[in-house]
Amino acid sequence: MGLLAALVQSLLVGPAVRRLGERRSILVDLSVSVLSFLACALAPQVWMIYLIIAVSSLAALDTPASQALIGTSVGEDEQGALTSVLSITRVVGPLIATNVFAYFVSPSAPIYFPGAPFAVGAVLIAGALALAWRFVRPAARAARPAQATSRAEHLDLSTVAVEVAAG
Repeated sequence: MGLLAALVQSLLVGPAVRRLGERRSILVDLSVSVLSFLACALAPQVWMIYLIIAVSSLAALDTPASQALIGTSVGEDEQGALTSVLSITRVVGPLIATNVFAYFVSPSAPIYFPGAPFAVGAVLIAGALALAWRFVRPAARAARPAQATSRAEHLDLSTVAVEVAAG
């Protein structure tokens, strides 16, 4: 998935963000993510995961669009703190998912459900989608610095490297 996400980010993000705008790109990403997580949770055959991964790579639109909106929405002194919080979620998420998986495949689980971490992820992303729908507003074109668009088009290489490594 990391390689597909990197390809989407490098080839499709610029045109998609220009066409949809940052807000819609984020909403599309979160919607695709919810559906992809649900599909992974409920996939009856392992081979289906590969198809889901291909479709879910479209969720890579979120990172550059979010970074561009964050860059124009908060002050420079707040960007570091916000980035730290977002980074912590990348550490805590796998810890939670591992424990949810361990519980739902254990003999003490009420049901055997190895897709439970994906179901939990879908619920959490659906919450993020609701929050984004409510609170994320399109950036005013006149008020945005000229660099905001180029940030969405040219994401930094560290994000691509993390996505490739994660995949």
